[in-house]
Amino acid sequence: GNEAGTAWIANLVFSLRAVGIEHFLVIVMDDEHCAELMKPPWRISCAWSSWDFGKSRESGRGCRRPGELRRLWYSRHHYMSRVIGELNLNVAVVDGDISVQRDFYPLLKAPPLREHNLIYTLDHQHTCGDLNVGFAYCQNCASGGRAQWAIDEGLRREGYFCAGEPGEFDGANARFWARSDGAGVTAGPHRWVEWTTARDQKLYSDVVGGSCCGAPQ
Repeated sequence: GNEAGTAWIANLVFSLRAVGIEHFLVIVMDDEHCAELMKPPWRISCAWSSWDFGKSRESGRGCRRPGELRRLWYSRHHYMSRVIGELNLNVAVVDGDISVQRDFYPLLKAPPLREHNLIYTLDHQHTCGDLNVGFAYCQNCASGGRAQWAIDEGLRREGYFCAGEPGEFDGANARFWARSDGAGVTAGPHRWVEWTTARDQKLYSDVVGGSCCGAPQ
C-alpha cells in the first residue's frame, strides 16, 4: 500500500479477518507509512521495504523516477518469488483495493483450481491475455520451477521498463524493438509512453499467455 491507500489497506485487512484469514503480511514502501498504520484507528501491523529492483535509496540502478508508483506494484512479485524460492510455501498476493467477502482458500483447494499452480484473476475478458494481477496465488510451486519463472520473467520486464531510458524504446534504432522489428513482428516508428495504465498486468498477460502456448513471449 501507499499513503493514499491507507483506508483501502484497512478495509482489506478487516475483511480478511472477518472471513477468518489472519496469516498475512502488509508491506508498504516507507517507515513513515507503516508507523501511521500502527496508530489508531487502524492499529495494523505491517512491514516496509526500500526494495527497488536491487537498488538502495542512495545509489544503484532502480526505477528512474524516485516517485514511481509502479515500484509498489512490482514489489508484490519480488516478495512472492522470494517466498516460493526461499521458503517453498504457498503464497497469495492480494492488492490493497480488494475487499474479501468470503474465504477464498476452499475455492483454490477444490477442483478445478487445485490442479493448477499459478492462479490469476481476469480483468475484462475471459482470456489469458487479459490478466488482473491484483490477486495471484501460487500453490505447490517448485523453487526454480515454471511458475516462479513466469513471476520472475514478468518482474524482469517490469524492471526493464522502470529503469529504461526513453532511448531504449524511441526511434528507428531503439534496442527494445530490434529483434521483433528484425523478425517483421513489429515496425516503427516507436515512441516511449510515459504512463500506461496497469502496465504490470499487460506484461504478465504477455508472459503467461505465451507460456500457455508453450512459447513464452
